[in-house]
Amino acid sequence: MNTASHSIKLLAVFAICAIALPSGTSALTIEPRSSWGAASARSPSRINGAVEYVIIHHSDNPNGCSTSQQCQRLIKNIQTDHKGRRKFSDIGYNFIVAGDGKVYEGRGFGLQGSHAPSYNRKSIGIVFLGNFESSAPSAQMLQNAKDLIELAKQGGHLRSDYTLLGHRQTKATSCPGTALYNEIKTWPRWKEIHLIAYLTSVCAMMNIKVKRQMMNTASHSFKFLAVFAVCAIALSSGTSALTIEPRSSWGAVKARSPSRINGAVEYVIIHHTENPDGCSTSEQCQRLIKNIQTDHKDRRQFSDIGYNFIVAGDGKVYEGRGFGLQGAHAPKYNYRSIGIAFLGNFESSAPSAQMLQKAKDLIELAQQGGYLRSDYTLLGHRQTKATDCPGTALYNEIKTWTHWKQI
Repeated sequence: MNTASHSIKLLAVFAICAIALPSGTSALTIEPRSSWGAASARSPSRINGAVEYVIIHHSDNPNGCSTSQQCQRLIKNIQTDHKGRRKFSDIGYNFIVAGDGKVYEGRGFGLQGSHAPSYNRKSIGIVFLGNFESSAPSAQMLQNAKDLIELAKQGGHLRSDYTLLGHRQTKATSCPGTALYNEIKTWPRWKEIHLIAYLTSVCAMMNIKVKRQMMNTASHSFKFLAVFAVCAIALSSGTSALTIEPRSSWGAVKARSPSRINGAVEYVIIHHTENPDGCSTSEQCQRLIKNIQTDHKDRRQFSDIGYNFIVAGDGKVYEGRGFGLQGAHAPKYNYRSIGIAFLGNFESSAPSAQMLQKAKDLIELAQQGGYLRSDYTLLGHRQTKATDCPGTALYNEIKTWTHWKQI
């Protein structure tokens, strides 16, 4: 428009668009983030290539919206809640279908959302503004969602053989509301799946809770047996869940006034305990962890063992402070990180393949459980203070992991 040199190119583009949009077909316009006053996202994680799922949500706001002013204000409020209370890096959804007849950009295409924990990295999350338990969205809203899905396919962001799911198919929730869910069940790519896939990914988390409670209380035995039964079914296909050994397994002394962390943290910090011989049997490993707690509480005056979890040479992961509690392992990062320690000295040689995989599984579990952001950063302890920890060999290993970052 500003230079004559581009006029022929622009005319050609218009001509191609006219051919691409036959009579009766209207192009979908996506309102940009600026239209609803989006705050900038914190370190968004990119998704490369086409994803395989579309997950449908409703925002559960009882009155929804009908004017652009109302809808934009509602979207802005959702982002504020997601970033503030829920500690997401941004609004959780990729796109928002609103009652003013428009589609709004959330995280957009090519960026990982925070809307369905086990599916975030392989899906596009679309939310309908409002509560659709009793009544379905308008015909226009439904058509806009269908057009958005088609646009995602055409743009290479969504596989042509994608699967359409309601949020309730990925976790225990009523979302996207029964009326909307019944509607999307009639769409071509919707697929009947049960919570088995979801349970497979989170049974390990449930197992942690079950183990701990069963050792301490008998009153909930039926509930826990039911959980075990469901997990057993979910894992019957041969999938192995990560089992985290509870504090009682290594004889932990009670912590002094632990500080809670609300929401998902943004860092994983990797340590080694620097014990020269490490351990290979459960008896050795448990004794070593107990000694570390004693040292941390007595000599270093910590309220508890400093680490959240310990990866041991007996092939097990042990609970230190656990999820949701602030560690004492990297001073400037304690309140926003999960500290994972490998038992042993890994200056010259790296941990076993099994230990490394256990740590990766633990990190994945933290994400699925909502304790770790999907766009987390992985660091070695030496990146947070002047120390050789976690040992050069282990540090060189974690530098090859996906979320490690040079700081």
